[in-house]
Amino acid sequence: MKPTEAKEKLIQLLANKELYGHPDIVAAYERVLGRLTIKFSLFHYILERMSWELWGLSTQTGEILTKDLRLSHLIDKLSASVDHVISEKHQDEFKSLLSLARKTAEKRNTLLHSLWIVHNGKPIICVDRKRGILGDKDIAVEEIEKFNSEIIDLTFLFIEFEKKHQNLGLGLNLDSSTK
Repeated sequence: MKPTEAKEKLIQLLANKELYGHPDIVAAYERVLGRLTIKFSLFHYILERMSWELWGLSTQTGEILTKDLRLSHLIDKLSASVDHVISEKHQDEFKSLLSLARKTAEKRNTLLHSLWIVHNGKPIICVDRKRGILGDKDIAVEEIEKFNSEIIDLTFLFIEFEKKHQNLGLGLNLDSSTK
């Protein structure tokens, strides 16, 4: 549906109050977006815990420093500290994982922070503040479910990286006042 058609359809539906009273119609999108929120929260938590280990922080200190830290900022801080906490031979692998994490966070933000108007089981319009109206492929339930699976896969890639490199954080370069 073209953007102008979507806007016209939205205006017509709002005028006729047809978007109200149909909880079963929007349920599939609400469920899939809810699963996206849950899976992404787990990913964020795993990355926070990993950062504490990389930086040699106790759980209490880690919680203080990363509480309410958006994932994009956590990724920035991890990226800035890679050279100090990851052995040189594993830095490219970790940087690649962080790049995937950044793209995943951006896509998640686009989906969750967009305006969704669903009618008869399909979005007639989904507007992202930066990109404007999203296309049908971007917002299909099946595509969002696929993205949910990608988030779980990425979570396990970070877990596997951590398992494979048991001595994470031991290369932390501490200044002389903290040795």
